[in-house]
Formats: sequence, structure tokens, C-alpha cells
Amino acid sequence: MRQIHKKSPPQALTQWRQARLAFPPAPGMVCNYEELRKAKAVLNALEQQLLKEQGGLCAYTGLQLRNKFHLEHLVPQKYCHYGQDAAYTNLVACWPAPNPPSKTPYGAQKKDDWPAPSQSHLFVSPLVTACHQRFTFNSRGQIKATQNTDLAAQVTIVNLGLDHPELTALRRQALQGALSPLKKKAAYQRRLTALQQQETQLLSGQWSVGPTFRVLFCSIRCSSTALGKALKRHHCTPAKIPLQGVGVGTGPGSGIGFVSPGQRRGATG
Repeated sequence: MRQIHKKSPPQALTQWRQARLAFPPAPGMVCNYEELRKAKAVLNALEQQLLKEQGGLCAYTGLQLRNKFHLEHLVPQKYCHYGQDAAYTNLVACWPAPNPPSKTPYGAQKKDDWPAPSQSHLFVSPLVTACHQRFTFNSRGQIKATQNTDLAAQVTIVNLGLDHPELTALRRQALQGALSPLKKKAAYQRRLTALQQQETQLLSGQWSVGPTFRVLFCSIRCSSTALGKALKRHHCTPAKIPLQGVGVGTGPGSGIGFVSPGQRRGATG
């Protein structure tokens, strides 16, 4: 999970909400998510801005979304006050696409209606400042709370299924690909530079995932740390550098950007 820096909502959504939140309300002008789904132009503008804002990554899992995502409510719909379920600040883009054939055991569908208001303090939202610093991945793709005393991070991992074996395997695969051994020191530097450029593009909203791009970037800080060590000790390869305890979120924009299950080579549907 990396921190999402929310921008101003798309103008179409702002105008749509203003018309429905005006006082006194006009007959039939209701401000809720159900009505928002009917406003196709507004919905499209909203979805495209969320994708750009998140760099094409799922707000919870870091999976590449492309066109397979749904709108997720940070505060579950059942606990929203009037208008909150259609508020830009409460919406993020998440894997999977709407109405999947089976429930996904991690991410937004695992989260479901959690947290209740009484448990909101246990939810590490991707909008929380420096949320990326509260989670750490090791070289095997396993996730844990950075601090053993951070109960909210531990509960969030469990309730979002971020430690699910499938996600762990995808993270491990992405890290191995990013840190595969190279023969020359110059090649390490080129890869490090490329990772840093990708991070900058993601943060600025300029990143565009092409149709053949498989791994956006995986743990920028993790990879950069390993490559930096390899450059200092050029006889070593990143594969020999332990990443245990190196946080995926030791700087802004850190995150896991890896291929989602339906996008792997040979996958269908």
C-alpha cells in the first residue's frame, strides 16, 4: 500500500453533487452512489481520474488495474452519512472488476463492510499520511507491520488479506524480476535510474501502462536500496543482498506494482 494524494474531484462530479446537495433539494435529486452509477459521463470522468491519481494501481493490493477495477468505498457504504458514498474523498479504484465469478480473498472484497465506526482506528487507509511506512516486505514477498506495536497495521493486513499466498507469490515474482542479477556495474546504474524515473512518473500522474507492460515497478525503495548496495559493492549481485526488513514504503510513492492474476501470461478472462 502506498499513500494516495487526493486531488480535486473532476468538475463533472462536483457539479453533479452541487445540484443534489442544494437546499432546498429539488424533487428527485438524490446524492448517493446508486444515482451516481446512472450518470455515465460523470462516472467515466471519476474513474479515469482515480486511475491516473493512483498510477493505475489498486489502492489496497498494488495490482495493476488497467480496465479491471471497481469503485471502492473507504468508509463502507452501510456506514456512510448522506452523500458520503458518492464523495470523491471516499472513493478509490480497486481490483477486481465488478461482479467477478467468485469472491477475491484479498483487497477490497476481503475488506467488505469493514471497518465499522467503532473499528475505524484500526484501518490504515491509503489516504493516511505516510501509510507506506507502516508496512514492510521481505525478499520473499511477505508483508508485515513495520513496527510490532502497530496494531492497526497488523489488523489491516489481516482484514484486507494482504498476506494472502497469491499476493505474496506475485510480490516475490515481481521483486525477483526487478532484482535479477546483472553482469556489469553500468547495467545496475541503468536499472536504478529507470526505477527512479518510474517512481517520479507515477507520483506526477504521467505514468501510462502499455498493453504489453507486465510489471510497473515493484517496491521502488526495496529495489533501489538493493541496487544501491550492488553499485557500492559491484562484485555483488542484487540476488545476494538480503532484503529482510527493508521497507517497501520508506519514501513517498513506494508501492508494489505487479501483474494481477488475470493478466499473467496465458491467463484468460
